[in-house]
Amino acid sequence: MPEPPLPVVEGLALAAGQARNRERARLAAILHDSICQSLNVVGIELDLIAMDFSHVPQLAERLAAVRASLETSFEQVRSLSYDVMPSPAARLGLKVALERLAALHPCVTITAAESGPALDTARAAAFYAIAELSIEESLRRCQDARISVELDGSRLTVSTNAPATASDDLAWLLAHTRMTLAARSAGLSLFVSPADASQDTMIQISAER
Repeated sequence: MPEPPLPVVEGLALAAGQARNRERARLAAILHDSICQSLNVVGIELDLIAMDFSHVPQLAERLAAVRASLETSFEQVRSLSYDVMPSPAARLGLKVALERLAALHPCVTITAAESGPALDTARAAAFYAIAELSIEESLRRCQDARISVELDGSRLTVSTNAPATASDDLAWLLAHTRMTLAARSAGLSLFVSPADASQDTMIQISAER
């Protein structure tokens, strides 16, 4: 595993994380405030047209089909606007946010305990950030990686069979540093180690109180 990151690397990772959150917030605003509103206006216009031509069955059927397609597009855009928010966990709850994250990556499986202590917003956001970074880093090393995310109360574990990374891999060093900063900001502890000594291609990442 890499040596503890230097202060300059921590600074770069923190700046990168902040810039990413700003960009996510900007995209979420565009999707929600602009595109969603435009689609909503189109939907209203379709409803008015349907009322004006309700006496034409063939046109009414076609307008209904277009309306249904528009509703699907609206839900997709709204869902995407939620996904790119800086912390979906703060709005949706950690379990739901992780399930939505896994839905974007078929190789990811989510296991969550049915009950456990509730996490405050800061810790839920940190757990989500660590899981997201872990998934992205695993897929960077291996597009066909199998990734397991387990949430058990105050403990989050991400296991992957992606190949181990070299100690001088800058992308991994930055990702690891961002995970560390996310955990530290929420008063969590971060552990990174091989999941099994006999399987050096396995990496386990867990955050716990």
